[in-house]
Amino acid sequence: MLQVAIGEMLPDKRFTRLEDGLKRLEMRIGVELDGIDLTDDQTFDVLEEGIHQLARAFSDTRRQYVAELVASGLIADKPEQQEVRHFLRILNQLGDEDIAVLVFHQNSTDTVFYEGMVLARERLLASYGLLVITRSDLGGIGISREDGAKDAFGITEIGRCFLGFLGY
Repeated sequence: MLQVAIGEMLPDKRFTRLEDGLKRLEMRIGVELDGIDLTDDQTFDVLEEGIHQLARAFSDTRRQYVAELVASGLIADKPEQQEVRHFLRILNQLGDEDIAVLVFHQNSTDTVFYEGMVLARERLLASYGLLVITRSDLGGIGISREDGAKDAFGITEIGRCFLGFLGY
């Protein structure tokens, strides 16, 4: 059973995901990929990383994120291409829930304090420079004070830029 899964099902699923992702990419850039200069190492690296992530992306949402980033990288100038390559590496480390938390912070003007899993996601996003602690409990990160206050996070310019590349 495992042999069939590894030998037949896995490549088929990856091919289907990749095909869907490349269609999204072509729709996003509005031209055939043949019009992109893939002899440039940075451009090729963006496409190569994108193909790798598209083949492993489970959800339509994730494939759309990757397609948005790769499309931006393929048509960008060199400094922006480096930024896209960095964001692709970050995206590979984040889950869709992490992106949802980041989008919430982009759209929220309120300071909201969280506990548990959301707080862990915010800390992860802060470790990538996408969020920043705007108010911290004096007793340490995530430890509530007697008045119940916890750490508060806000989105950074890098976080806004990252979401901009994802289409937000």
